This record gives sequence, C-alpha cells and structure tokens, in this order.
Amino acid sequence: MHRPLYRRQGFQAFLATSFLGAFNDNFFKLIVTCFAISKLGKEELNTYVPLTGAMFVLPYLLCSSYAGYLADRFEKRRMLIWTKQMELVVMLFGLWLFHCQAVYTLLAALFLMGAQSAFYSPAKYGYIPETLDESDLPNGNGLTQLCTFIAIIVGSWAGGVISRIHGSNWTLGAFYCVIAAAIGIGTSYFTDKTHPGSPTAHFAWNPVQTHIATLKTIGRNRLLLLSMLCNSFFWYIAALFQNNLSLMVKQELGGSEQVLGGLLGAVGLGIGLGCLVSGLLSRRRIEYGLILPGGVFTALSAILMGTLGAHLTAAFVFSAALGFFAGIYQLPLSTSVQKHSPASKRGSCLALGNAMDCIGMLLAYFTQWALLNLFGLKASGVFVGLGCITLLVLLVIAFQAPAFPRKSRDLLFRAAR
Repeated sequence: MHRPLYRRQGFQAFLATSFLGAFNDNFFKLIVTCFAISKLGKEELNTYVPLTGAMFVLPYLLCSSYAGYLADRFEKRRMLIWTKQMELVVMLFGLWLFHCQAVYTLLAALFLMGAQSAFYSPAKYGYIPETLDESDLPNGNGLTQLCTFIAIIVGSWAGGVISRIHGSNWTLGAFYCVIAAAIGIGTSYFTDKTHPGSPTAHFAWNPVQTHIATLKTIGRNRLLLLSMLCNSFFWYIAALFQNNLSLMVKQELGGSEQVLGGLLGAVGLGIGLGCLVSGLLSRRRIEYGLILPGGVFTALSAILMGTLGAHLTAAFVFSAALGFFAGIYQLPLSTSVQKHSPASKRGSCLALGNAMDCIGMLLAYFTQWALLNLFGLKASGVFVGLGCITLLVLLVIAFQAPAFPRKSRDLLFRAAR
C-alpha cells in the first residue's frame, strides 16, 4: 500500500531536519538585524542591513561548487548529518560574538551560517528525488517548501519576540540557536538512506571551472536552463522583499521587532501555502502553466505593498499574498530542476543552481542599495520598483518560452470547465 508522504518516518525526519535548519537561518539573521538596529544609527543601518543579506548568501557563490562535488561524491544522508554538525559549531561561534557585543564581527558569523547552508542545500534537494518516486516529486517538494517556510514564519516570529523580551541580554537569545542546531543533528540520523556516492565525481579547486563544465551540461537541456534562471529570479524577489521589509517597518510603519517578525512570518506562510497549493494543482506532474500567473500576481502584490502597505493590516495582507503567489510561481521550477538534472551530476547541477540563486540575491541587495541611496527612494518605493522589475522579467520569460503562456491558457480553460 502506498503510504502518504507525511506518514513515512524517514521523510518526517527529513522535514524536521529541514525545518530546524530554516528556523535557525531566519532566527539568527533576524536577531543579528535587531541587535544592529538597537546599536546603529539610520545611515549605518542603510549599509548594514543590505550587508547582512549579502554576507549570508555570498558563500552560496563561493562554496557551491565544492558543495555540489561533496553531494555527488558522498551519500546525501551523510552530507545532511555533516552539515548539521557544522551548524552547531557556527551557532556556538555566534553565541560568543553576541556575548562580546561584536555587532560588525557578527557579519562573519552570518557568512559562516551561509556557508553551512550552501553545503546543506545540494544534499537536501538531491535527497528528495533519491528517496521519492517521480510522481511524488511535486507533492514532496510542496510539503518540503511548506515545512521550510513555516520554519521561516516561526523563526522570524520567534526572532522578533526574543529580541523584544531579551533585548538587554542578546546572548540568551542566541543560545536558542545552539539548542535548535543540536536537535537538528539528532533528527538527521533518522532520515532514509540514499544512493551511495559516486567515486568518479570530479573535484576541482577552481569553482568557476566546475560551474562552467556543469553549465555546458545544463545548456544541452533548454528547459532545465530556463527553469534554473527563473528559479533564481524567485530568490531575487524573496531576498529583496525580506531585506526591505525591515527598513519599512523601522522607518515607515514605526513598528517593533515583533511586527517585523509577524510580517516576515506572513510572507513565509504565504510561500509555504502557495507551494502546497501548487503541488496539489500539479496533480502528480509538473504544471508549467502556473509559472506566469503566479509571477504576475506576485508583482501586483509587491506594487500594492509599496502603495498601500503603510497601513499595518494592508501590509500583512499584501505580504502574505506576495508569498502565496511567489510559492505558486516557484514550485514547478524547483521540481523541474530536480527532474531534468542528470542523476550522476545532480549535486553539481543543484550547486550551480545555488550559485545562480546567490547571484540573484546579491543583485537584489544591490538593487535595494541603489534604489535607497542612488535614487533616494523610501522602502515603500523599493517595493513598487520590485513589482515593476518582476513584470518586465515575466515579459522576457514569456518571449523566451512561448510554451509557458500556452500552458497557462490551457490551465485556465481546464479550470473554467
């Protein structure tokens, strides 16, 4: 009998491990941001906040080729365990820096946390197609993304609450990250065994050379390449929206850290539910017709956030809406990357995808910096700019992949019947 995914013990352990990792990423990043807000002035924050995002994602660009090699060379489950152990070491380092009140040195801890996540990611997303049937991939990815973004909700909310409660004792707040990392090590041991690693996997010190070789492999499959590029744009949207939200709460909404945590939680819940709904609508196949509609409504939500988000209720509604439609946009793309990546080089392909995602996020932080400092926009104006940029990118996607608009029309006709 075919058991539902959520009832399989190994998959449950995988979801728990992923949940705790995403929780720690967002909890730690938020308390670092809130700590900086309590210590720095407005001008310093306009530089520090984009830096927090950049320092977290830069390791994806620097380390992804090595992470891909390890994910191909060794069993995915073993990599999950190793990277969770690495997370504990990083969190202990962060705990010490909070104790020292080292606001700028905490950027180094964010860099190391990003490196840990960079090595974890190819193993995480390579684990799914190795342990699930192909027909289960959409729902499996939907559940994984839902779990991940619920963790983002809880981590963001908890980060805001802890920052408010323990604002005079930041070391205690950081201690919770150590506990979560230790529990994550335990859950990783209960995940399912995966395929043995490939002893023939090629290691290269030059990450650019590795990525170029992988890109040549991916370039033979236009759908795979397009899926990876479009997926990287999702991370551009997510990074710019998340990083800009902290400034809008501080400078325009006049809200507390708890309000920021709640808004980030609304985005995370929206993305998780959007991915889950997208998986259900896919009906055990990849539904490319969801990509463009999801993207259009994501853009409109960003524009509405910028024009009407000064009211707190509206900010919650549009944050959740943007997350929901972004999740619908993203799930077919991530599933397509998993399905079409060659099995023997899946780790390297996913690692290249991480590097591309990193470039997208770094571009997002540069965009935020430019709109704030060069164009003199407020945070609300940055959201409007994000919506306009998204519409332009979707127009390019429609021209580059005429099958996407056609599949969207077919999906609409099926729904109307």
